[in-house]
Amino acid sequence: MAIKNQVKALLATKGITMTQLVEMLNATYQKEDTLANLSKKLNKDTLKYREAEEIANVLDCDLQFVPRTAKQED
Repeated sequence: MAIKNQVKALLATKGITMTQLVEMLNATYQKEDTLANLSKKLNKDTLKYREAEEIANVLDCDLQFVPRTAKQED
């Protein structure tokens, strides 16, 4: 699943808009980012890992690498 879809699904679950997310990021990290800039990064799939960590942090979530389960042989 693309990062865009994951972020949007998480926002929907938490009842937060993209505008609110940008405001939260700007307040927490003393940035002056825009909704257009974040949307562009999500649409072009160019979000940096650090930016994904920041989004996860303001949404009170963790980013994890989870091992895939091994396929069982029949």
